[in-house]
Amino acid sequence: MNAKKILKASILLLAFVAVSAFLVYAFAELRKENPKERCETVEIEFENAAGQPFLNEQNIMDLLRQANLYPKGRLMSDVDASKIEEALKDSRFVRDVTCYKVGNNPDGDKGRIRIVVSLRTPVIYVLPDGEDGYYVDAEGVVIPNSSYSRNLLTATGQISPSFASRSLSAFGEYVGRDSLWNNLIEQVYVVRDSRGRYKVTLVPRIGNHTVYLGTLDKYETKLRRLAIFYREAIPKVGWVKYKQLNLEYDNQVVCTR
Repeated sequence: MNAKKILKASILLLAFVAVSAFLVYAFAELRKENPKERCETVEIEFENAAGQPFLNEQNIMDLLRQANLYPKGRLMSDVDASKIEEALKDSRFVRDVTCYKVGNNPDGDKGRIRIVVSLRTPVIYVLPDGEDGYYVDAEGVVIPNSSYSRNLLTATGQISPSFASRSLSAFGEYVGRDSLWNNLIEQVYVVRDSRGRYKVTLVPRIGNHTVYLGTLDKYETKLRRLAIFYREAIPKVGWVKYKQLNLEYDNQVVCTR
């Protein structure tokens, strides 16, 4: 390579380094907080809040005020986004939170705090014998009772928190995702047998029969068998002929009048 080419390459390299350094500096200056800038706006957005959510914007603001972290009116430099996230995650209704500042924005936005809240979505309401009711989400997290009004599958009977979290949560999510069972199954009734096993009976919304599953083992297979029975037998015999359909045994639907 001759001297002219080396010189040209060196000049281009220096120019690239200079431009890069300027952009880094400019970006840092752009991101630098104005020590006198105050939070003028708090934006709260909810994710996964279908139906009637557990919390609304006012609830979020109240939680932050209780923790002395509500940012509006404070200096932006005093707002700690990580502490806001931690405070909101303490709520059993909240699954995840992201909080960040929007300040000195090229679009002219100043003093804005954005909070994105992902709420837990219950899949079943549990009402154990002699105890207060509670909700359980798809991850098995127990959520305290509240004014949540969405129509949910309800489980009653001899239910422990561990059975609700490990088994009923999965069953509730499965029912909620299937349009047939979500519309048809209204209640799950649970009893414990002499060996401590949880036995489950389903109460449909239509007809005057119940559906005995036994344990929740292989419930997908049992419900597929029930769907075939409803599709092929019910049109012939009607919804009121049987008092119980027993799906406990493999490859059978035992009908009791």
